[in-house]
Amino acid sequence: MARIKLFIGGIHGVGKGSLCKQLVEAYLCEYVSASALLNWNKKSKQVQDVSRNQKILAELLAEKTSGDSSYIIDGHFALWDESNCCKVVPLETFTQLGLNGIVLITCSADIVQERLSERDGISYDINRIRDLQNSEILQAEQVAQSLNIPLFVFDATQPIDYEV
Repeated sequence: MARIKLFIGGIHGVGKGSLCKQLVEAYLCEYVSASALLNWNKKSKQVQDVSRNQKILAELLAEKTSGDSSYIIDGHFALWDESNCCKVVPLETFTQLGLNGIVLITCSADIVQERLSERDGISYDINRIRDLQNSEILQAEQVAQSLNIPLFVFDATQPIDYEV
């Protein structure tokens, strides 16, 4: 079987983890979470230095996914910085990964707001969530085009069964 590296992107609370778990079980591939690699355990979603953070992540991801296995990688195309501004993850973060495709999960900002409030105990402004998701979508499109790989956009607004 050919080696596959699939990037699952989406804003916080959109359902990336649920989809990744289903894919890993169905296809017996390796799962790599960007947050886990960076030891991200804060409830706050702000990143102090997005560029530096993503440079470290790119190195960790390249190292972690260097074997012959296929990988599902869970991460972001945009983040909030320490000033609560949307910052896109630089293209360089993705160029060294050898990705075969991208799945971008989107969801209603209302649902994401509710999930983040329940999960993290923080109520985020709905407009900030919408801005972040719009930045995520635009950067995912740019990355896919630049790397010449397919991009599949999946709307998880309605509850779905991730059967694969």
